[in-house]
Amino acid sequence: MPNTFRENYLARARGDSIDRLPFAPDLSVWLRVNEKNGTTPERYRGMDLLELHAELDCCMPWHIYGDFMEFEYPGMKLDRRTEGDRAVTDLETPAGSVTGYRERVPGGESWAWREHWVKSLDDVKVVEYMLEHRRVKARYDRLAEVMGWIGEAGIGDMVVGYTPLLRILVEWVGIERGIYMLVDHPREMEHLMEIAAAADDAVFEIVAGAPGCNIVIVGDNMDTRYVSPDMYERYCLPHYQRRTEFLHSHGKIVSTHMDGSIRALFPYLPDTGFDYIDGCTPAPMNDFEPAELCAALGPGQRAQCGPPSTLFTQGLPDSVIAESTRESIGGMAEKLLLIVGDQVPENSDIEQVRLVAEMAREAAV
Repeated sequence: MPNTFRENYLARARGDSIDRLPFAPDLSVWLRVNEKNGTTPERYRGMDLLELHAELDCCMPWHIYGDFMEFEYPGMKLDRRTEGDRAVTDLETPAGSVTGYRERVPGGESWAWREHWVKSLDDVKVVEYMLEHRRVKARYDRLAEVMGWIGEAGIGDMVVGYTPLLRILVEWVGIERGIYMLVDHPREMEHLMEIAAAADDAVFEIVAGAPGCNIVIVGDNMDTRYVSPDMYERYCLPHYQRRTEFLHSHGKIVSTHMDGSIRALFPYLPDTGFDYIDGCTPAPMNDFEPAELCAALGPGQRAQCGPPSTLFTQGLPDSVIAESTRESIGGMAEKLLLIVGDQVPENSDIEQVRLVAEMAREAAV
């Protein structure tokens, strides 16, 4: 039987026998914001993230963004800077220039896009030039440092970013303009997606060969509020199938982040090729129950699922948290990787997270 949090999580992800239900709540935002604001409860004051998870006796999850690779932009100028609560990114290329910015959510550590690079088809050509001419190299030395820091106390996954469709909707164009451009200019937008996919081949080569890290995650933040089933089937499913087949051939476990309302996508899950689904957050935040998610998973697939994070921010009785946790444990059975869906917010009752950890220790596996 696995002896550490890391071994236990990997065993469940692979479908091997375990003697304890993995519970991996993402406490990074809770700790960072409370430490910044001086509002960390006295019991946890001064702890780092590893110490906090150890105190709660649970697995520490860590998404690894970019530490395993490094981009270069020959013949271009990419300028990133912070202006107050804005994070501005300017790109200058021989094909033209674009600018955009994200803005910090008041009182927190999250950022939201307020201006995207692409406002017209001319801007699409700038993004295409960047993708066709950028270079990427592995930084396995930095990956080793991160994995050494996590150790056996948690689980790390390499984030390969969005699929081409989600890069359009989230990063480059925005949801509203992106949908309109897909309808009004399908040839140009599909060409952009083809170039983006080709550019990402080098990224997938790097993660496939990465030593010491078993899991790769496609961080799509999937939600049918902006990705319809038709769009998912046409633009996402073939991408997933190609990437998971490639990564599996290199011995990687592959997941994807689906933290929104996803019930309409359940029929497609068995065909995606993913080993497990990350970040699943059931009702009342989204549109499904844990048992429905479990029934939709294909043979050998598993999913993160657990009580929705909003339940921890309202001063609700512990019995509400416990009942929601039981719904995930009972509804998902042997397919469950228990979490707080999807992150623990900064204004959560941390003692209720401890309650879930205690229930995970006692759960039958």
